Amino acid sequence: MSDLSKLNYRKLSMLLPSIPSIPEYSKSTVAGFMDLHLDRLEKKGSVYKIALSHYYKHPSGDMIPDPDMTMLVDTAAQIVEALTYQDIYRYDEVCPDGEVNQSVSKSLNDFLALWLENCIDQGHRLMD
Repeated sequence: MSDLSKLNYRKLSMLLPSIPSIPEYSKSTVAGFMDLHLDRLEKKGSVYKIALSHYYKHPSGDMIPDPDMTMLVDTAAQIVEALTYQDIYRYDEVCPDGEVNQSVSKSLNDFLALWLENCIDQGHRLMD
């Protein structure tokens, strides 16, 4: 468990006060900023797989994630680990071949820390 995993858990808990019981879906709307969406993808005991996303509307009418991240949240250990990142230009995955790519993991978890901080600063809060 890295310090960054614990820090990201604390930041996520500021956005999502209902940890450790993560809802199936939540949305935060703050005037002047893109909505923040949370989807619970899996739950196994105290471990959740969730997705956090911002979306913008493309001129075609399609909703484009920018960004969209999946992560594991372990409420017992109080850690968050980034799994994937995507936006209109790229897709990154921590374990593309079943092996952890440490460089990608560090990059995604660093980005997650910054993104969560920005969402907090913007006033986002995800509720049940």
